[in-house]
Amino acid sequence: MLAITAMLLPGISGSFILLLLGMYSPVISAVTERDLALLAMFAGGCAVGLLAFSRVLHWLMQSFRKPLMATLAGFLAGSLVILWPWQLVQSVIIDRHGEARSVGALPISPARFAAELGDPQLLLCGIGALVGIVVVAGLALARARV
Repeated sequence: MLAITAMLLPGISGSFILLLLGMYSPVISAVTERDLALLAMFAGGCAVGLLAFSRVLHWLMQSFRKPLMATLAGFLAGSLVILWPWQLVQSVIIDRHGEARSVGALPISPARFAAELGDPQLLLCGIGALVGIVVVAGLALARARV
């Protein structure tokens, strides 16, 4: 139930909540092993959590619209650090499959990224940003017409 509530909020990952609760591995194992009993229980919790939290969120939106929107904007702003494309890896661990995984990174400027690591691919990042802006603007216009 808790993990699905994170899916309704911007900037919070349901997978991360499962990880914090120690339930990520059991759920992934249930998917790979086709454990229908555990998957049914998980789906039931998701359904109850989705229905309950959507009502709570609706009430919060009706009663406390400005503070709620400010909080959600804070969640989004806080998650931008992770999405920043130019990051310098600070620490790495080797996972159980023998692959190196970054566990700490520092956001840096594109100029510093170019100096230390090579091509920052500014054109590709700019195109991605423009595509995102066009999609959001298109959705906003489509909603305004309805």
